[in-house]
Amino acid sequence: MGSDHAPILISINARPEQQLSSVPKWKLTSADWTIFRQSVENQIQAVTINEHEEVDQFNSKVVDILITAAEESIPKTRLSL
Repeated sequence: MGSDHAPILISINARPEQQLSSVPKWKLTSADWTIFRQSVENQIQAVTINEHEEVDQFNSKVVDILITAAEESIPKTRLSL
């Protein structure tokens, strides 16, 4: 080989921690869309539109409203191992 450097081999026999194979998902077929709609309507009425507000801030408000309504009306799957 012509070199005084010898390769170093390292073997680690460690098991990885068990990780969740999936994250909860919305069960849209079991959703109560009436409750979802009512929740969105009630929350939207409380939102004030400020003409100087950044579009990202307004977008965050809308996303928060939709997530809250979904959490109130749409079940999720369970975590699986």
